[in-house]
Amino acid sequence: MKKIFTIAVLFAMVTGAIFAQELKLDGYLNTGLGLIANDAEGEDARIQAHAIDAEQQGFRLRLNGSYTNEAQNAGVRFRLQAQSNYGAAGNLFGYFSLPHVFGWVSFLEDKINLSGGIIEDNTWVTGDWWLASDSMNHFVGLGTLLKVTPVDGLTFGAGAHIIGREGGGNNNRLSIVNYGVPKDAGDVRYVIHGGYTMPDVFRIGLSYRTNADVGGDNSSRLYADARLLAVENLTAVVAASLNNIGGEITQADGTPLADSNGSNLTFRDRGEVIISQTFAYSINDIRFGLNAAQFLSMNDANKDASLLFNLWGSYTINSLVPRLDLVYFLGGNSVVGGSAHDAATSWHRKSFNVSAANLYNNDRNLFSIRPSLRINLDNRTYFEIGNMLNFDTLYFAGTEATGTDPAVDPRTENRISNVFYIDLRWSF
Repeated sequence: MKKIFTIAVLFAMVTGAIFAQELKLDGYLNTGLGLIANDAEGEDARIQAHAIDAEQQGFRLRLNGSYTNEAQNAGVRFRLQAQSNYGAAGNLFGYFSLPHVFGWVSFLEDKINLSGGIIEDNTWVTGDWWLASDSMNHFVGLGTLLKVTPVDGLTFGAGAHIIGREGGGNNNRLSIVNYGVPKDAGDVRYVIHGGYTMPDVFRIGLSYRTNADVGGDNSSRLYADARLLAVENLTAVVAASLNNIGGEITQADGTPLADSNGSNLTFRDRGEVIISQTFAYSINDIRFGLNAAQFLSMNDANKDASLLFNLWGSYTINSLVPRLDLVYFLGGNSVVGGSAHDAATSWHRKSFNVSAANLYNNDRNLFSIRPSLRINLDNRTYFEIGNMLNFDTLYFAGTEATGTDPAVDPRTENRISNVFYIDLRWSF
Protein backbone atom coordinates (compact mmCIF):
# COMPACT_ATOMS: atom_id res chain seq x y z
CA MET A 1 0.00 0.00 0.00
CA LYS A 2 2.86 2.36 0.87
CA LYS A 3 4.49 1.68 -2.53
CA ILE A 4 1.23 2.39 -4.36
CA PHE A 5 0.80 5.63 -2.40
CA THR A 6 4.37 6.71 -3.24
CA ILE A 7 3.85 6.02 -6.97
CA ALA A 8 0.58 7.98 -6.91
CA VAL A 9 2.26 10.96 -5.24
CA LEU A 10 5.13 10.93 -7.75
CA PHE A 11 2.71 10.68 -10.67
CA ALA A 12 0.70 13.63 -9.34
CA MET A 13 3.90 15.68 -8.88
CA VAL A 14 5.12 14.95 -12.43
CA THR A 15 1.69 15.60 -13.93
CA GLY A 16 1.39 18.85 -12.05
CA ALA A 17 4.83 19.96 -13.18
CA ILE A 18 4.02 19.17 -16.81
CA PHE A 19 0.70 21.00 -16.67
CA ALA A 20 2.47 23.99 -15.18
CA GLN A 21 4.75 24.06 -18.22
CA GLU A 22 2.39 24.52 -21.15
CA LEU A 23 0.77 21.12 -21.67
CA LYS A 24 -2.24 21.77 -23.91
CA LEU A 25 -4.89 19.25 -24.92
CA ASP A 26 -7.77 19.54 -27.37
CA GLY A 27 -9.75 17.32 -29.69
CA TYR A 28 -13.19 16.30 -30.89
CA LEU A 29 -15.71 13.50 -31.27
CA ASN A 30 -17.68 13.28 -34.51
CA THR A 31 -20.31 10.72 -35.46
CA GLY A 32 -23.80 10.46 -36.93
CA LEU A 33 -26.40 8.26 -38.58
CA GLY A 34 -27.98 8.26 -42.02
CA LEU A 35 -31.00 6.57 -43.58
CA ILE A 36 -29.98 5.62 -47.14
CA ALA A 37 -32.29 4.66 -49.98
CA ASN A 38 -32.16 4.43 -53.79
CA ASP A 39 -34.52 3.58 -56.62
CA ALA A 40 -32.89 0.25 -57.57
CA GLU A 41 -35.45 -2.55 -57.69
CA GLY A 42 -35.37 -4.92 -54.75
CA GLU A 43 -33.03 -2.83 -52.58
CA ASP A 44 -34.27 -1.84 -49.13
CA ALA A 45 -33.35 1.29 -47.20
CA ARG A 46 -30.35 0.96 -44.90
CA ILE A 47 -28.98 2.79 -41.86
CA GLN A 48 -25.29 3.58 -41.57
CA ALA A 49 -23.06 5.45 -39.12
CA HIS A 50 -20.98 8.25 -40.62
CA ALA A 51 -18.95 11.25 -39.39
CA ILE A 52 -19.35 14.16 -41.81
CA ASP A 53 -16.80 16.61 -40.44
CA ALA A 54 -14.16 13.89 -40.03
CA GLU A 55 -15.01 12.56 -43.51
CA GLN A 56 -15.06 9.02 -42.13
CA GLN A 57 -17.53 6.19 -41.83
CA GLY A 58 -18.62 5.35 -38.31
CA PHE A 59 -16.99 7.77 -35.88
CA ARG A 60 -13.76 9.56 -35.07
CA LEU A 61 -12.34 10.50 -31.65
CA ARG A 62 -9.21 12.64 -31.80
CA LEU A 63 -7.00 13.95 -28.99
CA ASN A 64 -4.24 16.46 -29.77
CA GLY A 65 -1.55 17.35 -27.29
CA SER A 66 1.39 19.73 -27.18
CA TYR A 67 4.00 20.47 -24.57
CA THR A 68 6.38 23.44 -24.60
CA ASN A 69 9.23 23.90 -22.15
CA GLU A 70 9.55 26.92 -19.91
CA ALA A 71 12.08 28.59 -22.22
CA GLN A 72 9.68 28.19 -25.18
CA ASN A 73 12.42 26.73 -27.37
CA ALA A 74 11.58 23.00 -27.32
CA GLY A 75 8.53 20.80 -27.12
CA VAL A 76 6.54 17.77 -28.18
CA ARG A 77 3.36 17.41 -30.24
CA PHE A 78 1.24 14.27 -30.52
CA ARG A 79 -2.14 12.99 -31.67
CA LEU A 80 -4.12 9.96 -30.50
CA GLN A 81 -6.98 8.85 -32.72
CA ALA A 82 -9.72 6.23 -32.72
CA GLN A 83 -12.14 5.63 -35.57
CA SER A 84 -14.10 2.82 -37.13
CA ASN A 85 -13.39 1.70 -40.65
CA TYR A 86 -15.90 -0.24 -42.75
CA GLY A 87 -15.18 -1.71 -46.14
CA ALA A 88 -11.38 -1.94 -46.01
CA ALA A 89 -10.80 -5.67 -46.52
CA GLY A 90 -8.16 -7.11 -44.22
CA ASN A 91 -7.87 -3.83 -42.33
CA LEU A 92 -7.36 -5.43 -38.93
CA PHE A 93 -4.91 -3.04 -37.30
CA GLY A 94 -7.52 -1.91 -34.75
CA TYR A 95 -9.36 1.26 -33.94
CA PHE A 96 -6.48 3.20 -32.39
CA SER A 97 -3.51 4.97 -33.95
CA LEU A 98 -0.82 7.56 -33.30
CA PRO A 99 -0.98 9.71 -36.47
CA HIS A 100 1.88 11.94 -35.37
CA VAL A 101 4.27 12.37 -32.47
CA PHE A 102 7.42 14.44 -32.74
CA GLY A 103 9.79 16.60 -30.77
CA TRP A 104 11.05 19.99 -31.87
CA VAL A 105 13.71 22.52 -30.91
CA SER A 106 14.09 26.11 -32.12
CA PHE A 107 16.99 28.52 -32.37
CA LEU A 108 17.54 32.23 -33.05
CA GLU A 109 14.13 33.31 -31.80
CA ASP A 110 12.37 30.52 -33.74
CA LYS A 111 13.94 31.45 -37.06
CA ILE A 112 15.28 27.88 -37.22
CA ASN A 113 13.12 24.94 -36.14
CA LEU A 114 14.16 21.26 -36.23
CA SER A 115 11.66 18.41 -35.75
CA GLY A 116 12.08 14.65 -35.46
CA GLY A 117 9.60 11.76 -35.16
CA ILE A 118 6.34 11.13 -36.98
CA ILE A 119 6.11 14.68 -38.25
CA GLU A 120 2.99 16.61 -39.24
CA ASP A 121 3.39 20.32 -40.03
CA ASN A 122 0.58 22.46 -41.44
CA THR A 123 2.73 25.50 -42.26
CA TRP A 124 2.36 24.99 -46.02
CA VAL A 125 -1.14 23.48 -46.21
CA THR A 126 -3.22 24.79 -49.11
CA GLY A 127 -6.24 26.94 -48.22
CA ASP A 128 -8.78 25.50 -50.65
CA TRP A 129 -11.66 23.09 -50.06
CA TRP A 130 -10.46 20.04 -52.00
CA LEU A 131 -6.69 19.69 -51.61
CA ALA A 132 -6.09 21.07 -48.11
CA SER A 133 -6.11 17.80 -46.16
CA ASP A 134 -4.09 15.92 -48.80
CA SER A 135 -1.51 18.70 -49.01
CA MET A 136 -0.70 17.94 -45.37
CA ASN A 137 -1.24 14.16 -45.26
CA HIS A 138 1.05 13.60 -48.25
CA PHE A 139 3.96 15.20 -46.36
CA VAL A 140 3.68 13.29 -43.08
CA GLY A 141 6.09 10.54 -42.12
CA LEU A 142 8.73 9.20 -39.77
CA GLY A 143 11.80 11.34 -40.25
CA THR A 144 13.04 14.87 -39.76
CA LEU A 145 12.14 18.37 -40.93
CA LEU A 146 14.15 21.57 -40.91
CA LYS A 147 12.11 24.80 -41.06
CA VAL A 148 13.73 28.18 -41.61
CA THR A 149 12.05 31.61 -41.35
CA PRO A 150 14.71 34.14 -42.47
CA VAL A 151 12.24 37.07 -42.42
CA ASP A 152 8.67 37.44 -41.23
CA GLY A 153 6.25 35.86 -43.66
CA LEU A 154 8.81 33.77 -45.56
CA THR A 155 9.23 30.12 -44.53
CA PHE A 156 11.24 27.31 -46.14
CA GLY A 157 11.32 23.65 -45.20
CA ALA A 158 13.27 20.53 -46.11
CA GLY A 159 13.03 17.02 -44.72
CA ALA A 160 13.20 13.28 -45.25
CA HIS A 161 10.95 10.33 -44.29
CA ILE A 162 11.93 6.68 -44.08
CA ILE A 163 8.34 5.56 -43.41
CA GLY A 164 5.17 7.20 -44.73
CA ARG A 165 1.70 7.57 -43.26
CA GLU A 166 -1.54 6.04 -44.48
CA GLY A 167 -4.59 8.13 -45.44
CA GLY A 168 -7.56 9.05 -43.28
CA GLY A 169 -9.49 5.92 -44.24
CA ASN A 170 -6.67 3.87 -42.69
CA ASN A 171 -6.83 5.91 -39.48
CA ASN A 172 -3.75 7.99 -40.43
CA ARG A 173 -1.55 5.24 -39.02
CA LEU A 174 2.15 4.90 -39.71
CA SER A 175 2.73 2.58 -42.66
CA ILE A 176 4.57 -0.43 -41.27
CA VAL A 177 6.77 -1.27 -44.27
CA ASN A 178 10.19 -2.76 -43.48
CA TYR A 179 10.00 -1.05 -40.11
CA GLY A 180 13.44 -0.68 -38.58
CA VAL A 181 15.23 -1.83 -41.75
CA PRO A 182 17.79 0.62 -43.21
CA LYS A 183 16.79 2.09 -46.58
CA ASP A 184 18.85 2.99 -49.60
CA ALA A 185 19.17 6.74 -50.04
CA GLY A 186 17.12 6.53 -53.25
CA ASP A 187 14.16 4.90 -51.46
CA VAL A 188 13.78 7.65 -48.84
CA ARG A 189 11.11 10.34 -49.37
CA TYR A 190 12.55 13.85 -49.55
CA VAL A 191 10.32 16.90 -49.14
CA ILE A 192 10.84 20.60 -49.77
CA HIS A 193 8.50 23.51 -48.99
CA GLY A 194 8.30 27.24 -49.49
CA GLY A 195 5.73 29.85 -48.59
CA TYR A 196 5.40 33.61 -48.40
CA THR A 197 2.66 35.72 -46.82
CA MET A 198 2.30 39.46 -47.23
CA PRO A 199 -0.23 40.30 -44.51
CA ASP A 200 -3.58 41.58 -45.79
CA VAL A 201 -2.39 41.24 -49.40
CA PHE A 202 -1.65 37.66 -50.55
CA ARG A 203 -0.13 34.27 -49.70
CA ILE A 204 1.62 31.75 -51.95
CA GLY A 205 2.88 28.27 -51.13
CA LEU A 206 4.67 25.34 -52.78
CA SER A 207 5.47 21.80 -51.60
CA TYR A 208 7.18 18.93 -53.41
CA ARG A 209 8.03 15.36 -52.49
CA THR A 210 10.07 12.77 -54.37
CA ASN A 211 9.29 9.20 -55.43
CA ALA A 212 9.93 6.86 -52.53
CA ASP A 213 9.48 3.37 -51.12
CA VAL A 214 8.18 4.25 -47.65
CA GLY A 215 4.69 2.73 -47.66
CA GLY A 216 1.35 4.44 -48.13
CA ASP A 217 1.24 6.69 -51.20
CA ASN A 218 4.75 6.63 -52.72
CA SER A 219 4.34 8.74 -55.87
CA SER A 220 6.04 12.09 -56.40
CA ARG A 221 3.70 15.05 -55.85
CA LEU A 222 3.69 18.82 -56.17
CA TYR A 223 1.22 21.14 -54.41
CA ALA A 224 0.84 24.88 -54.91
CA ASP A 225 -1.67 27.51 -53.86
CA ALA A 226 -2.28 31.25 -54.03
CA ARG A 227 -4.64 33.23 -51.78
CA LEU A 228 -5.95 36.76 -51.99
CA LEU A 229 -6.01 38.41 -48.56
CA ALA A 230 -6.65 42.02 -49.55
CA VAL A 231 -10.47 42.02 -49.54
CA GLU A 232 -12.26 41.89 -46.21
CA ASN A 233 -14.79 39.06 -45.78
CA LEU A 234 -13.63 37.44 -49.05
CA THR A 235 -12.00 34.01 -49.30
CA ALA A 236 -10.30 33.47 -52.66
CA VAL A 237 -7.94 30.52 -53.15
CA VAL A 238 -6.63 28.68 -56.19
CA ALA A 239 -4.64 25.47 -55.59
CA ALA A 240 -3.20 22.68 -57.70
CA SER A 241 -1.83 19.18 -57.26
CA LEU A 242 0.37 17.32 -59.77
CA ASN A 243 0.90 13.60 -59.24
CA ASN A 244 3.71 11.46 -60.72
CA ILE A 245 5.66 14.60 -61.61
CA GLY A 246 9.18 13.56 -60.68
CA GLY A 247 10.96 11.58 -63.39
CA GLU A 248 10.01 7.97 -64.06
CA ILE A 249 6.89 6.58 -62.41
CA THR A 250 7.57 3.72 -60.03
CA GLN A 251 5.32 0.87 -58.84
CA ALA A 252 4.64 -0.08 -55.22
CA ASP A 253 7.84 -2.17 -55.09
CA GLY A 254 9.93 0.73 -56.41
CA THR A 255 10.49 -0.66 -59.91
CA PRO A 256 9.71 1.61 -62.91
CA LEU A 257 6.30 1.40 -64.56
CA ALA A 258 6.68 0.65 -68.28
CA ASP A 259 4.38 0.56 -71.31
CA SER A 260 3.88 -2.41 -73.65
CA ASN A 261 7.07 -1.48 -75.52
CA GLY A 262 9.17 -1.52 -72.36
CA SER A 263 9.56 2.27 -72.20
CA ASN A 264 9.45 3.71 -68.70
CA LEU A 265 6.46 6.00 -68.12
CA THR A 266 6.69 9.61 -66.89
CA PHE A 267 4.31 12.44 -66.02
CA ARG A 268 3.60 13.02 -69.71
CA ASP A 269 2.21 9.46 -69.92
CA ARG A 270 0.43 8.91 -66.59
CA GLY A 271 0.46 12.24 -64.78
CA GLU A 272 -2.60 13.45 -62.90
CA VAL A 273 -3.57 17.08 -62.26
CA ILE A 274 -6.16 18.49 -59.87
CA ILE A 275 -6.96 22.21 -59.86
CA SER A 276 -9.14 23.53 -57.06
CA GLN A 277 -10.83 26.88 -56.44
CA THR A 278 -12.54 28.20 -53.32
CA PHE A 279 -14.46 31.47 -53.29
CA ALA A 280 -16.65 32.65 -50.40
CA TYR A 281 -18.03 35.97 -49.21
CA SER A 282 -19.76 37.10 -46.02
CA ILE A 283 -22.34 39.85 -45.64
CA ASN A 284 -23.29 40.09 -41.98
CA ASP A 285 -24.94 36.72 -41.21
CA ILE A 286 -25.15 35.60 -44.83
CA ARG A 287 -22.39 33.50 -46.40
CA PHE A 288 -22.25 32.14 -49.92
CA GLY A 289 -19.60 30.68 -52.15
CA LEU A 290 -18.47 28.47 -54.98
CA ASN A 291 -16.16 25.48 -54.62
CA ALA A 292 -14.81 23.93 -57.80
CA ALA A 293 -12.32 21.27 -58.86
CA GLN A 294 -11.01 20.03 -62.20
CA PHE A 295 -9.48 16.58 -62.66
CA LEU A 296 -7.15 16.05 -65.64
CA SER A 297 -5.14 13.04 -66.77
CA MET A 298 -2.12 12.78 -69.07
CA ASN A 299 -3.16 9.23 -69.99
CA ASP A 300 -4.38 9.15 -73.61
CA ALA A 301 -7.14 6.73 -72.55
CA ASN A 302 -8.65 9.39 -70.27
CA LYS A 303 -9.74 11.95 -72.85
CA ASP A 304 -12.40 13.79 -70.83
CA ALA A 305 -11.70 16.23 -68.02
CA SER A 306 -13.91 15.82 -64.95
CA LEU A 307 -15.41 19.06 -63.60
CA LEU A 308 -16.92 19.48 -60.13
CA PHE A 309 -18.90 22.53 -58.98
CA ASN A 310 -20.40 23.16 -55.52
CA LEU A 311 -22.51 26.32 -55.12
CA TRP A 312 -23.60 26.95 -51.52
CA GLY A 313 -25.15 29.52 -49.22
CA SER A 314 -25.92 29.78 -45.50
CA TYR A 315 -27.65 32.16 -43.11
CA THR A 316 -26.96 32.39 -39.36
CA ILE A 317 -30.02 32.99 -37.18
CA ASN A 318 -28.76 33.03 -33.59
CA SER A 319 -27.83 29.37 -32.95
CA LEU A 320 -29.39 28.09 -36.18
CA VAL A 321 -27.50 27.90 -39.50
CA PRO A 322 -29.58 26.73 -42.46
CA ARG A 323 -27.53 25.91 -45.57
CA LEU A 324 -28.14 24.80 -49.14
CA ASP A 325 -25.59 23.00 -51.36
CA LEU A 326 -26.03 22.45 -55.10
CA VAL A 327 -23.49 20.18 -56.83
CA TYR A 328 -22.88 19.37 -60.48
CA PHE A 329 -20.16 16.85 -61.35
CA LEU A 330 -19.37 16.25 -65.02
CA GLY A 331 -17.42 13.02 -65.35
CA GLY A 332 -18.01 11.69 -61.84
CA ASN A 333 -20.54 10.19 -59.44
CA SER A 334 -21.82 10.27 -55.89
CA VAL A 335 -21.07 7.49 -53.42
CA VAL A 336 -24.50 7.36 -51.77
CA GLY A 337 -25.75 4.22 -53.44
CA GLY A 338 -27.38 2.52 -50.49
CA SER A 339 -26.92 -0.99 -51.87
CA ALA A 340 -24.77 -3.97 -50.95
CA HIS A 341 -22.42 -2.87 -53.74
CA ASP A 342 -21.55 0.38 -52.00
CA ALA A 343 -19.35 -0.42 -49.02
CA ALA A 344 -17.82 3.07 -49.29
CA THR A 345 -21.14 4.91 -48.98
CA SER A 346 -20.56 8.32 -47.37
CA TRP A 347 -22.06 11.80 -47.43
CA HIS A 348 -19.50 14.36 -46.25
CA ARG A 349 -19.27 17.46 -48.44
CA LYS A 350 -16.41 16.09 -50.54
CA SER A 351 -18.11 12.72 -50.85
CA PHE A 352 -17.82 12.01 -54.58
CA ASN A 353 -16.33 9.15 -56.54
CA VAL A 354 -12.97 10.49 -57.73
CA SER A 355 -10.92 7.33 -58.17
CA ALA A 356 -9.27 7.17 -61.60
CA ALA A 357 -11.64 4.36 -62.65
CA ASN A 358 -14.66 6.62 -62.16
CA LEU A 359 -13.35 9.88 -63.67
CA TYR A 360 -12.65 11.09 -67.22
CA ASN A 361 -15.96 9.91 -68.71
CA ASN A 362 -18.41 12.71 -69.48
CA ASP A 363 -21.22 10.21 -70.10
CA ARG A 364 -21.18 9.85 -66.32
CA ASN A 365 -22.40 12.83 -64.28
CA LEU A 366 -24.15 13.88 -61.11
CA PHE A 367 -26.55 16.55 -59.89
CA SER A 368 -27.01 16.80 -56.13
CA ILE A 369 -29.10 19.01 -53.85
CA ARG A 370 -28.52 19.16 -50.10
CA PRO A 371 -30.48 21.30 -47.61
CA SER A 372 -29.22 21.16 -44.03
CA LEU A 373 -29.65 22.83 -40.64
CA ARG A 374 -26.85 23.18 -38.11
CA ILE A 375 -27.87 23.76 -34.50
CA ASN A 376 -25.08 25.22 -32.36
CA LEU A 377 -25.60 24.14 -28.75
CA ASP A 378 -22.57 26.20 -27.72
CA ASN A 379 -19.29 27.30 -29.30
CA ARG A 380 -17.93 23.74 -29.06
CA THR A 381 -20.92 21.52 -29.77
CA TYR A 382 -23.33 21.29 -32.67
CA PHE A 383 -25.47 18.81 -34.52
CA GLU A 384 -26.60 18.97 -38.12
CA ILE A 385 -29.75 17.58 -39.73
CA GLY A 386 -29.83 17.32 -43.50
CA ASN A 387 -30.90 15.50 -46.62
CA MET A 388 -28.73 14.72 -49.66
CA LEU A 389 -30.55 13.84 -52.91
CA ASN A 390 -28.45 12.62 -55.86
CA PHE A 391 -29.25 12.09 -59.54
CA ASP A 392 -26.53 9.96 -61.16
CA THR A 393 -26.14 8.86 -64.77
CA LEU A 394 -24.16 5.69 -65.52
CA TYR A 395 -23.76 5.09 -61.81
CA PHE A 396 -20.35 3.65 -60.83
CA ALA A 397 -19.13 1.42 -63.67
CA GLY A 398 -20.36 1.33 -67.28
CA THR A 399 -21.25 -1.64 -69.44
CA GLU A 400 -18.53 -0.62 -71.93
CA ALA A 401 -15.84 -0.86 -69.26
CA THR A 402 -16.94 -3.94 -67.34
CA GLY A 403 -19.29 -5.92 -69.55
CA THR A 404 -21.72 -6.25 -66.64
CA ASP A 405 -25.40 -6.66 -67.37
CA PRO A 406 -27.62 -3.90 -65.87
CA ALA A 407 -30.18 -6.59 -65.04
CA VAL A 408 -27.58 -8.27 -62.82
CA ASP A 409 -25.65 -5.24 -61.57
CA PRO A 410 -27.85 -2.13 -61.09
CA ARG A 411 -24.77 0.09 -60.74
CA THR A 412 -24.62 0.37 -64.54
CA GLU A 413 -27.99 2.14 -64.67
CA ASN A 414 -28.97 5.72 -63.90
CA ARG A 415 -29.57 6.12 -60.19
CA ILE A 416 -31.53 8.31 -57.79
CA SER A 417 -30.28 8.03 -54.23
CA ASN A 418 -31.06 9.81 -50.99
CA VAL A 419 -29.68 10.02 -47.47
CA PHE A 420 -31.42 11.68 -44.53
CA TYR A 421 -28.87 12.18 -41.77
CA ILE A 422 -28.03 13.63 -38.40
CA ASP A 423 -24.45 14.47 -37.43
CA LEU A 424 -22.91 15.46 -34.07
CA ARG A 425 -19.57 17.09 -33.32
CA TRP A 426 -18.32 17.84 -29.82
CA SER A 427 -15.00 19.70 -29.43
CA PHE A 428 -13.04 19.93 -26.20
